[in-house]
Amino acid sequence: MNEFIMFWDCLGINSGQIQVVLNLIVIVLATIAALYAKKQIAIAQQLREDEIRLSRHRLTVSILDLAYSCKKDIFKLRKDFYDFEIEFSKLLQIRGFKLDDLMPEFDYTFREWLKFPTETLSRIEKTNRDLVAKLHTNNGDSDLSLHELETILIKLMDIASSLEHSKQGIIERIEEIRTSYNTI
Repeated sequence: MNEFIMFWDCLGINSGQIQVVLNLIVIVLATIAALYAKKQIAIAQQLREDEIRLSRHRLTVSILDLAYSCKKDIFKLRKDFYDFEIEFSKLLQIRGFKLDDLMPEFDYTFREWLKFPTETLSRIEKTNRDLVAKLHTNNGDSDLSLHELETILIKLMDIASSLEHSKQGIIERIEEIRTSYNTI
């Protein structure tokens, strides 16, 4: 018991030094914890940047996929309409007309009448081409932001919708022409 009392007295006499040593140990541990937290924050920020970069690439792929799908549909519609124009030209020749003749009771030629549906297609094609060009010119070091990519995707979705509407219009025009000029 006597040793315990001596130890306690020693602690009392040296309490200032002991507190300093304990404070230094706490400061070292706090510094280690702060450095570890800083490292974890840096890792989290790097993961977030990687996630954003990956999201940007996924969005870019989606945009390009939709843009090239629209482009493919435009080419197919142009080809189908061109084939129909040839078929219609033959039908007109059988009836004694040419594509450059004025339509009865109208102020435009058969060719101009056939071109009405493809004018919308041309506007859609130009917009699609411009958006893809914007995407390609900004690729690389100066990547577009997620917001800009989302804006492009929304515009492309509008283009796809317009394209589908034009497709229906062209199909209806072809059917209308076939039914009305098969009776001539």
